[in-house]
Amino acid sequence: MILVQIIHIMRKPRPYNQAFVSDYGWINLMNTLTRFFQTTLQLAVVGLVWLVSDLMVRFAHLPVSSGVLGLFLMLALLGLGVIKTGMVERGAKWVLGELVFFFIPIMVSVLQYRDLLLSEGWRLVLTIAVGTALVMISTALTLNFCYRWKRRLYKKLHA
Repeated sequence: MILVQIIHIMRKPRPYNQAFVSDYGWINLMNTLTRFFQTTLQLAVVGLVWLVSDLMVRFAHLPVSSGVLGLFLMLALLGLGVIKTGMVERGAKWVLGELVFFFIPIMVSVLQYRDLLLSEGWRLVLTIAVGTALVMISTALTLNFCYRWKRRLYKKLHA
């Protein structure tokens, strides 16, 4: 059945430009390469912000991790308009989409400490459960507050 469809598609007459694009896929290839390089450059921007924050933490001996400082630095750069959201959007979406794969090396390294997990594992599970619950509750409360604030603002403007 598939072979019949392929033969039918191949026999269908097409203008030269459509045949070139669909048969050889040059346009699709160029679009794919463009998206790849955009994502790579956007990841480089995020990496550069992290690198700057890491250098700031190391040289200033700040009592905060470079990831947290980088988060606030990125937020400040986005808020001030130095970095536009379009400059990091595709890269951020890629990282979020592939986030699970970044935890695999962490889990492999944790499994090296099997005796520690067996003796103190309940504390780790309790910490993870409480931390997850706190994040979920704080997110829900923040969203609830923001939706109520937005509704009040909308009623004021459209009353």
